[in-house]
Amino acid sequence: MGIMEFDSKPIGEVRAFIEKNYRGGTIIDYGCGCGRYTDMFPKDKYLGVDGHKGNIENCKKKYPGYKFELHDLETWKPKQYDCLFSSVVFDQIENLPKDWAKHYILIENEKYKEIFKPQIDEPLGTEGTRMMIC
Repeated sequence: MGIMEFDSKPIGEVRAFIEKNYRGGTIIDYGCGCGRYTDMFPKDKYLGVDGHKGNIENCKKKYPGYKFELHDLETWKPKQYDCLFSSVVFDQIENLPKDWAKHYILIENEKYKEIFKPQIDEPLGTEGTRMMIC
């Protein structure tokens, strides 16, 4: 499934959230799109995943040294990661990955509170697998 190919500028509030809360560890950028937040994470810890081939090809050119993979976002499940970051994509996915993480850190709490209840944790920094959603 390819959701869409797009080119977009980073949202300042999301960049500020990442700067404040990302504490290291492996990270999957679920629905990385054009890679607008890729450079916020270490190359050796990052995996960008998207459902559109054009996005993945563009990201590989724009961010050499970072790893990107094409997957159907409706069905793909990662093997292991420390943190899952996703920006906007969850609005477009029917089969939300509710069971992927032990803890969920939600930027838009009201929007996703019922879906991920009771696994909402704040602030980021808990031990174990974490998810940042915006």
